[in-house]
Amino acid sequence: MANEFAIKIDGNVIKELRCKNDSCRRLIGYENIKVGLFIFVCPNCGTISTFNMRYREMGKEFMEDLQKKFSTKGGE
Repeated sequence: MANEFAIKIDGNVIKELRCKNDSCRRLIGYENIKVGLFIFVCPNCGTISTFNMRYREMGKEFMEDLQKKFSTKGGE
């Protein structure tokens, strides 16, 4: 079942990034990041928010395939 509240921009499903301060919750932007760390200081309240994005199982297989393709082998 698809999420009926999903946000799409240019056909990409995205999530909102909001300040982690419950009294602020200012919208900072949108993201569709599979792997990474995103840290920002809210321009409204000054709270530092950290988002650690992790890939799902399918993403894990993709990353392992990339690592195999680009790994260097020792001399012959």
